[in-house]
Amino acid sequence: MADVTVYVNPAMVDDTGDGLSAITAKKRINSAMAICRANVPDSGHTMRLGIGEYTASNDYVLIDNANL
Repeated sequence: MADVTVYVNPAMVDDTGDGLSAITAKKRINSAMAICRANVPDSGHTMRLGIGEYTASNDYVLIDNANL
């Protein structure tokens, strides 16, 4: 699969959207990360995060400069 853009919005009711548009955004960051990982070995995936508070206990992301 080609590079993908995955949308995340904490205001979504649940995490059932496919994440491939703002209207069908994922609720959780980890769900969007899973989509990106599933599309390896492609690179250049983009995650667009909506404004809001991400409060799921396992919804954390470590950002380092290794791949920036």
